[in-house]
Amino acid sequence: KESEEDTDEGGSVRTSVYGARIARSEDGYIYLSCPQKLIDQPENLIITYYDATFADNTLTAAVTVADFDNDGANVLQSKAQFANSVRCEHVELADQVREGEDVVLSFQVFNEGYEAVDYLDINVNGRSTVKQVSILPGHSAEVTAPAPANADLAADLSFDITPYFSSAPMRVRSFASAMRRAGAQKVQANRTGMGTLKLQVTDMAVRKLAAVPDGDYVVAVTATVDNCSPMPMDASWSVKVGLYEDATGRTLYPGTTVRTVPQSQLYSQEGNNTATVGFRVTGIAKPTTLYLVAHTVDEDGNVIEDQNPSDNVTAVNLFAVKDPVGIEEPAASVLAPFTVTSQPGGLLVEGLVEGAVVRVYNPVGQLLHWYEVRPGEKSHLVPLAERGAYLVTDGKHTEKVLYAK
Repeated sequence: KESEEDTDEGGSVRTSVYGARIARSEDGYIYLSCPQKLIDQPENLIITYYDATFADNTLTAAVTVADFDNDGANVLQSKAQFANSVRCEHVELADQVREGEDVVLSFQVFNEGYEAVDYLDINVNGRSTVKQVSILPGHSAEVTAPAPANADLAADLSFDITPYFSSAPMRVRSFASAMRRAGAQKVQANRTGMGTLKLQVTDMAVRKLAAVPDGDYVVAVTATVDNCSPMPMDASWSVKVGLYEDATGRTLYPGTTVRTVPQSQLYSQEGNNTATVGFRVTGIAKPTTLYLVAHTVDEDGNVIEDQNPSDNVTAVNLFAVKDPVGIEEPAASVLAPFTVTSQPGGLLVEGLVEGAVVRVYNPVGQLLHWYEVRPGEKSHLVPLAERGAYLVTDGKHTEKVLYAK
């Protein structure tokens, strides 16, 4: 019996007959092949008996199904062919794509055969990589292999996975030995371990450029979007930038709209480029923390995962226009990284210089403390009431500190 999902009732059970080949390894282990379905129980009928014969890797089954409502029965025949093969269930990037370096791919390989796989030869765009693995029948494993650095990333990457099977899966042998023992089992025609992969790689970084007053309780925010992508963007993609109340980019700040950055602004004759976007934020009557969030989307609105998501968001601290000291503008940063230590009553920030703006956030990005270093000051104590983790930054350097109280 096998279970399957049912969206209305949460689940159901279906009766089927499966066949599997039993084998014994040279080490004495007994294991089953990947099961092959022979027949599903027909609706309103009941499987009452089944038997099978095996010859030439083919299982021939005779299954009796009964119709108790009409006092009848039928004998159905089904065959299953056992062959050593693998299936690539999933392929994705295993690491970030960097210009001029190999592209590492991750493959989820499923053993559909009746013997264990102990080697895989993975060819990606002409580069062959041999991986020693242990995949029993009916199981899968994740393996990685590189594509050559000179591959055209804008074109499809082709891959071809050749399995090497063994009847002694518990014994480790050299690759040459595996080829001699299993060369005839190098399945070519009936395997599905080959295909192509279309890379979707983007890397956008959003940064606050300035936040200046633009009327009563109005702040004009200017931001830049740096195109750091290691390969050309798809022609249908665009970059969306918005000011949100949360760092995940779910709740747009009232009165603002999402800006679309056209691709023409993200490229120049020299290559990648930096685009500028602006927002006019109203209703800033008290200190407010908003978040600039950038997303790359395709023509259908699907978000393309960024390979550096940490720089897709940046906090913007806005202050009431009536408090000129609180207006956040590009401020001088410390010449050398400051130090932060936990002290009774708060965090001691040392190594500061005049004009540096010290800001302290909790782990969810909420601004807790804002202080501009005065002339002659070298340190500043940030008062805290609750123990926990905090982020201390001057805009260019950030320290994560645990306050022990």
